[in-house]
Amino acid sequence: MAEKTRQYVFSEGQIRTMFIGTTILSLSFLVVLLLLLSIRPQGHLTPPDRTIFVQTISEAAHTLEVAEVLDEDLARISIERAMELVVERGVEAPFTAAIPRP
Repeated sequence: MAEKTRQYVFSEGQIRTMFIGTTILSLSFLVVLLLLLSIRPQGHLTPPDRTIFVQTISEAAHTLEVAEVLDEDLARISIERAMELVVERGVEAPFTAAIPRP
């Protein structure tokens, strides 16, 4: 009786070629990904416009009946008024003021 031979879909050389090709593609993908991640943006940072922020702070300070404004983004109110605000508005956001926008 004749001996049966096994026939595979892929030969050993084809599997080796596919493995090498997959490895090269994976490494190429990683190199491209790392290059894209390392490229620095070419734009220039522009400082934010603080006029709206300063205006909002001053309006909020005026709404809260501020005793004095220390800096453009700091204000001081009396402890009695602070406690009134906590009682009135709760602990979540006691010192926020709803300022109507134009």
